[in-house]
Amino acid sequence: MSDDDELRQLALECIDRIEREGSAAFAVICQQHPQHADELRRRLGPLLRTGLLEGATPPSAPPQRLGDFVLGEKLGEGGMGVVYRAEQQSLRRSVALKLMRTEQLHFDGARERFRREIDAIARLQHHGIVPIHAVGEEAGLPYFAMELIDGKSVAQLLREVADTRPDRLTGASFAQALGHHQGSPLPAPFRGSWSDACIELARQVAEALAHAHERGVLHRDVKPGNVMVTRDGRAMLVDFGLAAASGAGDLTRTGALLGSLPYLSPEQVRGDSSRVGPRSDVYSLGITLFEMLALRVPYAESGVEATLRAIELGRPAPLRALNRAVPSDVETACLAAIDPDPVRRYSDAAAFAHDLDNLLHHRPIAARRPGPLLRARRFAQRRPALAVGVLLGSAIAIGGPWLVAAAESRQRKIEHDAKERLAHALERSESMRLLAEANALAEEDPTLALLLGIEGAAVAPGPVANDALLEALRHLREVRRLTPTDLASHHAAFSPDSRRLALGCEDASVRLFDAGSGQELARLHGHDGAIRSAAWDRAGETLLTAANDGSARLWNTADGTLHRVLRHGSEPLSGARFDPSDRRVVTFGNDGIAMVWATRSGAVISRHATRGPLH
Repeated sequence: MSDDDELRQLALECIDRIEREGSAAFAVICQQHPQHADELRRRLGPLLRTGLLEGATPPSAPPQRLGDFVLGEKLGEGGMGVVYRAEQQSLRRSVALKLMRTEQLHFDGARERFRREIDAIARLQHHGIVPIHAVGEEAGLPYFAMELIDGKSVAQLLREVADTRPDRLTGASFAQALGHHQGSPLPAPFRGSWSDACIELARQVAEALAHAHERGVLHRDVKPGNVMVTRDGRAMLVDFGLAAASGAGDLTRTGALLGSLPYLSPEQVRGDSSRVGPRSDVYSLGITLFEMLALRVPYAESGVEATLRAIELGRPAPLRALNRAVPSDVETACLAAIDPDPVRRYSDAAAFAHDLDNLLHHRPIAARRPGPLLRARRFAQRRPALAVGVLLGSAIAIGGPWLVAAAESRQRKIEHDAKERLAHALERSESMRLLAEANALAEEDPTLALLLGIEGAAVAPGPVANDALLEALRHLREVRRLTPTDLASHHAAFSPDSRRLALGCEDASVRLFDAGSGQELARLHGHDGAIRSAAWDRAGETLLTAANDGSARLWNTADGTLHRVLRHGSEPLSGARFDPSDRRVVTFGNDGIAMVWATRSGAVISRHATRGPLH
């Protein structure tokens, strides 16, 4: 680990411990790492002094009065500023007063960013954008006054209905969350379905964004927390703190993530500032609309890295599976707005607003779902090695191993339940989702269904995979009769990174290929019978094979050496798998016995008997 990496890791540890244990933890870490103490004090000292880290002295409270304004309750806050309810004395009116956070005054560029927010809003005059009434500075503290909105943010409204299934919500649910009593007259946007109410609010925001974009202003932080909804159903866009105006220099370093992660477009995630534009705001609004309709964002991953990866891959959760009341055209429009490729999104916010209006009035929409060729191309982009591997093993994909396994599974239906109990703990949920998607697409798009089925079968071969593949092949009308001499291999398995392909062959060998180039990397010999299965550990370092000779073997894939032999018995094996931790493997086969082994020692842990063969 380089010095910079070690310092970065120590700084993160400091922040985490200070949040949990208080500022005393900082001194302890500096004492434990004296060689880095000075640099840690330089990097984290300003955060401690300004109170940005828990346990430090809190920042000073704002004054009770700023110029013509008397401050009241705090309405909200963000990284740059805090918003208070305030009374403007001269005009005797209530306003929302946003002032710069006192701790931000210590940072270079903070005042300029605050000024840019003011300049951005000042360019705009639209009923969907909260206007500025006054600007000032008192005792070195900048502030500006805005219209006080009688309503709640979309984020607050979604929290109010979070305990209800989305398909049971109605437009009246929005009104009640805003404080309207049941039975009272509903504002026009809330008189229909939940979908209609969500579409209407998104349409209003899209029109506000179109106005901003026409005047050279990008919002860059569209999300439910920055959309206010008034009691009469008016959506208003707020918080232009991250807005960018054309012709203005950027105050953030290149590649910095600006905005709230779940709503960032792929180009923002990549830090590709050259592609960030109006379509990026369209994307963020599309994610916001998705969340309103489904009560969750489309990429609900655990952890920042997983979320970033999911956003870049662009495979959102199926909207209509999350809320079956959402019409198909609404899902299509939503998917068009959040397409990972900016070119395939709506051309601008005005086009998005127009299609949303079409939805409300039951007119045809301009958006179209990706066609079969585009979906296949994106599949290849997501899993390039697998796509090449499919071409490499096309004979395998179309014919041999899965067709044989399918025929065997039909003959052993009486043992189906026993096999299911064993396989359930070992199959990965992602592979099952792919196979279900393959079944759903078999008739509409059999080529894509075959690709998805192969990807799922590579992880979890079995009757579900067999059925998915056979269904796709049936629709492709490429199923052919095979004789035993046609079958070159029994099993194919991709490494976890999809870069290598292991083929278990009829001649008792196991062959390793580079899935990208097709080059054979190694040929493993040791079994005395046809290979029945192959499986990789999570690290891609060990390959587990099972064969007709009644043994399973563990191979070191780096040099092709045999690591361990697991002798199950004299009857042929039909498979072997790692458990999710890679610490144990299970072997099973024609003798009706399943045996669990310790991966490291090769010792038998347990033995399970059934009445018939397992596979």
